[in-house]
Amino acid sequence: MALLCSREAIVTRVLHDSLQLSDPLTPGTLLSSIVEPASLPRWRHFLRNISPNPGIRGCPLNVVVRGKTTRLWITASERSGTLEIAGGSTPALAAKIRQRFLGHFEAPPAARTADARERFLARNIELENAGEEKTRWILAAAHDLRNQLHALQAYTELLTEDNCLQPEQKKMIESIHDSTDFMMHLLLDLEEIAWADSGAHTLRLAPTDLVSLLHECVSLSRPAAEHKSISVDLNCLGPVPEMNVDPQKIRQVIGNLLGNAIKHPPEGAKVKVDIFPDGACVHISVCDDGPGIPADELNIIFTPFQKTRSRAASHDPGTGLGLAISKRIVEQHGGRIWAESKLGEGATFHVELPRIEIARTHRTNRMALCL
Repeated sequence: MALLCSREAIVTRVLHDSLQLSDPLTPGTLLSSIVEPASLPRWRHFLRNISPNPGIRGCPLNVVVRGKTTRLWITASERSGTLEIAGGSTPALAAKIRQRFLGHFEAPPAARTADARERFLARNIELENAGEEKTRWILAAAHDLRNQLHALQAYTELLTEDNCLQPEQKKMIESIHDSTDFMMHLLLDLEEIAWADSGAHTLRLAPTDLVSLLHECVSLSRPAAEHKSISVDLNCLGPVPEMNVDPQKIRQVIGNLLGNAIKHPPEGAKVKVDIFPDGACVHISVCDDGPGIPADELNIIFTPFQKTRSRAASHDPGTGLGLAISKRIVEQHGGRIWAESKLGEGATFHVELPRIEIARTHRTNRMALCL
């Protein structure tokens, strides 16, 4: 399409209309009448920036054409108080329509820089929208799959109670139940990652005694450790102040680290957990006697679905999401997590949490850190 409009974006003349917008867009109507409501804030921001930044400016918008939403790249420029507007399905097509119906409008260098910045911001908005849509799809799919797995787990539990089953049949059903249990954990981890990446996952902060929290985590890990004759020791190396954290999420982080520390070392190994004040932070470390992590893989272990060569060789049935989730939780608290290791010499995972107040807005995942 190619239009002439007043400075208030009221249509004064339709020069080209292959989208057949002539019914809703007759002279005297507002161009915003075809803009999808969700795109109106972007459209208003676009219009406000045309006069202060002369030249051709572009913006992606969703417009409603005969009841259907269409994505258009809209370009606009102002000449003698008139807005010259061209639209096409791609920036190249919009430029071609502008050249044909509106003539060439050469922007000064400063305006071209501003226009490039506007295109960058528009592309950033597109990517944010795509990320939000991906998160919605993941959460919806995980919810539906989880319902089906719940039903499958219930049926397999009922079948295992049937005394008429042969030993081989019972073993097969137990295997199915174990597989569904693994898939359930995978879905829960995927949901956790999706929520964390979306920025909509808020922490429930509360004053927390981290030493007591670590005692709970160590106690919960001991049955699995004793099964492999692994000792787990907790050492408090100094006065640790009460921290303003989400206790459930920090418990999840320490549980993940302890689970890995117990899962990978051989029988009879030792796991050591230390907590101590460290300047403006509280430092927690979990050290194991496991196979270690190759130096070239230390930077990927917090990436979703990544496993080191040594741990993959141990046939670890985990989802590969535990450390990725832990990293997101720690960073949400304004802290950091990292690992130190040498192949064959075990691994030590470090968590630093800032000793500062954390103020969180109600609707976003952004934090204001105040001393």
